[in-house]
Amino acid sequence: MAYRIAGLDPSEFTDLFSLNDAALAVHGAMHITAAADRGFPCRVALRDAAKGEALILLHHTSHNVDTPFRSAYAI
Repeated sequence: MAYRIAGLDPSEFTDLFSLNDAALAVHGAMHITAAADRGFPCRVALRDAAKGEALILLHHTSHNVDTPFRSAYAI
């Protein structure tokens, strides 16, 4: 079986970076800053964020189906 791993579509998240903390909280999200060069994975770029890089921590539904195979997690 062949498959391809790809990052998430950046257009889904671009507008979140312009929101303040209160507006992000409405979406269950928050601003964070990468504290190190490793350990802060970006699910869009498929790489670790660099120390000091601005990130948004949020809950993401990757497979939105009404079955036991529904998948959602923090990204």
